[in-house]
Amino acid sequence: MVKQTAAVLAKSGIVFGTSGARGLLSQFSQAVAAAFTQNFISIIKNQYAFGEVLLAIDARPSSEPLAAACAGALHALGYKVRYFGLLPTPALAWYALTHNMPAIMVTGSHIADDQNGLKFFRPSGEISKADEAAIMQQQLPLVSFIPKLPQR
Repeated sequence: MVKQTAAVLAKSGIVFGTSGARGLLSQFSQAVAAAFTQNFISIIKNQYAFGEVLLAIDARPSSEPLAAACAGALHALGYKVRYFGLLPTPALAWYALTHNMPAIMVTGSHIADDQNGLKFFRPSGEISKADEAAIMQQQLPLVSFIPKLPQR
């Protein structure tokens, strides 16, 4: 049976908070990161022209495996990934905005180390609350992905 992205997200318990989707690592599987990524792309792909997505992480040990899942989902969807590795969120956001590119930041920011999160940026800036709701509600078959980070 093919998993649906909205069901994967709902079952995880990961939700959007003040800034980004955040939750416990015990709930934040690679499938959850891939589902968030797939749904994010699905809500912006008809509004912007792009073939590449920017990706960066914070210094948490859990960030790299989550980024690998995001990259794997992006590759499965046919997008190139420009992986920056460790980078401050404002630097990724600035680069995405000034180069008119979508971006995903894997960061727990200010939350405890047993948690992590994802922040999404449209080519025009950070996603809105309406975008967050749309991401949570997308009913798509979860892509088959291989978690792998591209070379920097």
